[in-house]
Parts: sequence; structure tokens; C-alpha cells
Amino acid sequence: MAFWKQLNSIRWRILAPMVLLILASNFVVLSSTIDQLDEQLVLSLKGDLNSETDIVSVQLQASIRELMRDTAWLRGLPPIDGMMRAEANGGIDPLDNSTLQAWKNRLAIIYSEMLSAKPTRVQIRYLLADGHELVRIDRFGPNNSVRVVPVDELQDKSKRDYFLEAKHLPPGHVYLSAINLNRENGVIKQPQQGVIRAATPVYNDEGKLHGVIVINESVDEIFNDLLKLVRPSHELRITNAGGEYLLHPEPHKAFQFDYGERSNIVDDFPELQPLFFSEGGTPVNALETEFELISEKQIVVAKSINHNLLSDSGHLTVVLSADTLAALSVRQNVFQRNAYIITLTLIVALVAGLFVTRYITAPILQMRRSISRRKANLFDLPLPVNAPGETGELAQAFSELLTKLDQRQANLESEIAERKLAQEQVESNVKKLSEANAELQQFNYIASHDLQEPLRTVKSFVELLQKNYADALDGNGQTALRFIIQSTTRMQELIFGLLNYSRIGVDAPRVEVDVQSLLGSISQDLAARIAEKRGSLEFHDMPVIRAQATEVRMLFQNLISNALKFSRDGVPPVVKIFATRIDKGWQFCVSDNGIGISEEHRERIFLIFQRLHRRDEIEGTGIGLAHCKKVVEMHGGKIWVETSTDGGSCFCLTIMDE
Repeated sequence: MAFWKQLNSIRWRILAPMVLLILASNFVVLSSTIDQLDEQLVLSLKGDLNSETDIVSVQLQASIRELMRDTAWLRGLPPIDGMMRAEANGGIDPLDNSTLQAWKNRLAIIYSEMLSAKPTRVQIRYLLADGHELVRIDRFGPNNSVRVVPVDELQDKSKRDYFLEAKHLPPGHVYLSAINLNRENGVIKQPQQGVIRAATPVYNDEGKLHGVIVINESVDEIFNDLLKLVRPSHELRITNAGGEYLLHPEPHKAFQFDYGERSNIVDDFPELQPLFFSEGGTPVNALETEFELISEKQIVVAKSINHNLLSDSGHLTVVLSADTLAALSVRQNVFQRNAYIITLTLIVALVAGLFVTRYITAPILQMRRSISRRKANLFDLPLPVNAPGETGELAQAFSELLTKLDQRQANLESEIAERKLAQEQVESNVKKLSEANAELQQFNYIASHDLQEPLRTVKSFVELLQKNYADALDGNGQTALRFIIQSTTRMQELIFGLLNYSRIGVDAPRVEVDVQSLLGSISQDLAARIAEKRGSLEFHDMPVIRAQATEVRMLFQNLISNALKFSRDGVPPVVKIFATRIDKGWQFCVSDNGIGISEEHRERIFLIFQRLHRRDEIEGTGIGLAHCKKVVEMHGGKIWVETSTDGGSCFCLTIMDE
């Protein structure tokens, strides 16, 4: 019992977590070290593979470019010009009386010397314009010696792809064929040998094709040189544009496509498929593309390079891989060494912890006894605030904290009560405002409706008086009657405008509104006024919006009518309407070339019954723009006016999404 009590003591409760913390921290450090070591080893291996891939790619490209330079150099040899001169002069060169055969022999000697100097070269040929071989030098003599192929062994290459491609090239260009196995008379030559062919056309002085120079380069020799650049623990693979192997650690897997068999890198490394094929299986051009694949078993680095400068599809892919587990084998030694260090550290920490915890827990045990004697609860805990050392300071700080928390709780409850009261007041004000708006709207409607009846009566009697008793009145009387009729008419228009203003948006739901169609309808309604003014209305590609259809129609009709009304004398009005998508809505602009609006009046014009011109100059009630503003605000937007590019007015408004 005493033993278990000791284990539950404060000292052991401190010591046990400390030991566990040491174990956990060392485990974390060890794991982190191993992970970092693994990461560094993988990064180092990946860096080596990337470096070797770059070196192999550069060397491969250098070999191919050397082949292209040599091919281009052969094009300018004197024997070729000599043969063309001899052919044009009955078989004799007029410059030195050399025969055509003499020039062919000289060309064969030069080709033989190059073949002897370049071990990677398999064949050098000169094909005539019809595809027949004129001169061919190869390494198929006794013991693979260089030989001049006899005339009876020369072949017709007019159907071969490299000849067909090269003969259409402009002067100075070199064609590179795909890499495949060497064939003689259509049959793969044994032992098999991978070759790449470089071909360049030769033109005479008249610009006609005379022949094609072809060099067969052994890629086997090039690949052997590339393998010397790679570490023995790394595996080098080279594929063509379709992913078929040209070089593989297992030689029998290379060039299987020449036998109608499949040996593709995508089958071995499916992750490399994007370098060769799209998701639909279509070949892709992956020029100068790099790819890295890191897995638990292997690290693979691939790089696509362009070996055919005349074709974007003629790329090769260099792939280097290495075994990940072999690179990570060093971590086992690191793990064992760190395990010994952790064990020794744990023993030392355990012994030291026994002494340290005894010293630390003494005042805490004293505080526990004091609290136990007082038997305090959590909310009213009498603490030994006068105790010496850290225990007293801890008790004092805890007491002050409780006091501050109580005060903060009281403040929080008071603030919540105040906010609740403010919320209730806001809701009450909103309700009153809604009721006031409804009453005001009802008042406007009733007042406008009731005012119309006496006005109609006055106007009717005045018109009757004018009709029946106009002859009995002198000129002043008749003028007075006209003024009365005009005034009552304007008053009716104002009341009608006020009535419409109060009705805007009442119980009108938002619906789909095709603004293009809407403006077309307005244009038809205003066709007579537009024709009278000799004006034009332009609008294109208007959107479909959700809005109150009637109100939006009145909005645009008011703006277009104003643009026609406030035109300059002698200048046909041009009204243009634009629409722009904005965040959560649409912005419309109605621009004209009229008289414009000065900046100091641009706010006042949107107030009800506000006019900038006398009625005898331009007719109107002064309600139209106030009407427009109310419609726009009902749709969550705003309206303003600017100066248009034509010097007139440009009314811009926004209608927000529902």
C-alpha cells in the first residue's frame, strides 16, 4: 500500500512525465534525425540522378549535333561540285578534265577516311536525285573493315523515309531520322545495330536537286559512351517519342518495336505516361520536360530532349533510376548509435530527477496540506497567500486572478444586458420606420388621388367657360382662362407623377428581364420622337437580369426620353447604352451628346420636383429622375451622372443581383 502511495505522490507524478518526456523527445529527435537523414540521402541520390541525367542528355545531344555538322560539311566537298560539272559537260570536268568516275573515286576516298576516323559511323552514302545510291562506304568488309561497296550491291533508296524527307529540305538543312535498327535490302542486319541517319540535300547551280548525302550513325557506340558516365548502381534507359526502349539494362528489351513487339517504359513506370501520352492515349510533345518519381523502392529522373531540330515530335527521353533502399542502408548504423546515447541519457536523467523532484515538491506538499485543512471549494478557495516562496506567490496570483475573473464576469453580464436593450430599441425603431413608410406611401396615394378630382372639376368648368363664353370675354379674360387650363394641366401631371412615384415597386416581384428585348420595345415606342429629332439609339449585347419589369422599363424610358429632350439645337441626339458585369450585379450607362449637366447640379437633379430649366423652355414635371433614383435604390443599386465622351451627360446606374 505504501509503495502505491509513493507512486501516486507528487514527486513521482513529476518524475514519471519527465522520464516519458525524455523518452518521447529522444524518440522524436531520433525519428526526426532518421527522417532528415532519409530525406538528405534521397535528395543526394536525386541530385546525383539529375546531374547524371543532365550530363547524359548534353552528351547525347552533342553526339547528334556533331553528326549533323559532319553531314552538313560533306555537302560542300569539291568532288560533289566536280561530279555536277562533269555530268553537265558530257562526263568531263571542264576545269581540270577529270572524269565523272575520277570525282566519284575521290568522293569515296574522303568518305572512307571519315569512316575510319569516326568509329561510331556505320555508313556514308551519296544518293542521286532519283534515290539510287551513287557512292556507299560502310563497315561491312572483312572483320568489320571499311569498304567501298561495289556497284552491283548499290541499292534503290527512293522509298525510304529519310530520303523522301531530305529531298524536300531547303539548302543547308539537315534531316535526322528516327532511331531504329539498321536494315539492308529491307531486312534487319545481324547482329542488330541501332542507327540514326542524318541526311542533307545537294542542289546544283540551277537550284535543282542533284542528290542526298546520308550518314548512318551507330547509336550503340553512343549509348556505350553514355553508360560510362553513369554510376554502376544507377540504371540508364533511353526511349523514343513513343516510350519504346532504345536502351535498357536488359539488352533484349531494346528495339522491340522493330520486330512488331511492345517494350514500353510506360508499362514499367506508369507515372511517366504524361511524358508520352495524354489521358486519351494521344502522343504528346514533351520537349525539354523533366520528371521526378520518388517511391519507397526507386527514384526515377526523366528528361525529354529534342534530337531532331526539324521536328517537334522527334524527342528522346533519358531516364535514370536507382534503388531507394540501397541508398538508405546507412541509417541502420545511425539508429543503433543513437539508441545507445538515448539509453545512457535516460539513466542519468532518472537519477538526477529523483533528487530534483524531492527539492521541488516540498513546498507544494506544504501548500496541499494547507488547502486540505481549509477544505475550500473552487469558487471560494482560501489559499495560503502568506506562505513563503513560490507557493505563496502562486496562491496570491491565483487569488488575484479569481478576483479579476469575477469582475470581468460582472462587466460581461452588464454589457450583454445593455446590448440586448439596444437591440430591442433598434427592432422597435425599424418597426416604427416600416409603419411610417407604409403610412406615408398610403398618404401619397390618397392625397394624389383625392387632389385629382377637384382639379378635374375646375379644369372641366374652365374649359366649358372657354367653349361657351369665350366670345364674351376680352383678350385679358381669354388669356386668364388659358393660364388656368395650363396650370390645372401641370398640376394634374404633377399629381399623376407623384402618384406613380408612390406606387413604385408596390408588390412587384423580380422576374427575368431581357434588357436587350426591353430596350428594343422602348425604341419602338419612342420611334416617332427619335425620328422627329433625327436621332439614334444604340445598344448591343444587353444582359438578362432579375428585376421588377415595369419599374425597369420606366427607368430606361425616362433616361432615354431625357436624352432626346435635352439635346443641343441643330445636333441630332445620339443615345448609347452600355452594360458591364460588376460584383454581384450589373452597371448600365446611358450616354448622350446633349447639353450636359454642370457638376454643381448633379446631386440636386435626383430630388423630386427639381428642374434646371423653365417650363416654357423645356417641358417636364421634375419627377422623372427622382423616379429613376427610387427604382435603382429598390434594386439595391445607386445612380449618378457624369460627363460623356461626346460632351453630354452619361447616367450610370447599378442593379444588384437578387
